Amino acid sequence: MQEPLLFPVTVHTDERGSLSYANDFTFPNVKRFYHIFMPKKNTIRAFHGHMREEKFAYILKGSIKIILAPLSNKNNPSKNVALKHFLLDSKEPAILYIPAGYANGIMSVKDDSEIIFYSTLLVEDSLQDDYRFDPYYWGKDTWEK
Repeated sequence: MQEPLLFPVTVHTDERGSLSYANDFTFPNVKRFYHIFMPKKNTIRAFHGHMREEKFAYILKGSIKIILAPLSNKNNPSKNVALKHFLLDSKEPAILYIPAGYANGIMSVKDDSEIIFYSTLLVEDSLQDDYRFDPYYWGKDTWEK
């Protein structure tokens, strides 16, 4: 199974404002994107997994915790796995690569947080590779860490 990767984003600031870029990064096989706005802190959207689809996440505003759970089985995954925790913050931008074979969940850490996801599958293909789990499937303290 491929591991998630965090790609740094460079920010250049001067009197005109700021410019964020990742010139050495590409979006291989991206077919679509979607934007999520989370107006309230501590809002959870989770868990959503794929065995074929890959995603890239980029924070636009605020701060969002992303948790990734490896899917040992797409319908009844093991609850005894090491979760991977990432904190994306717009003040320290980065791009998170989410490989196929993971369920992902997000929680807003600040009010008015926004994130954009880029996906390697079209919606109709993604719906055939869609596995959903309760936000606390991997434990009642999942979001407290």
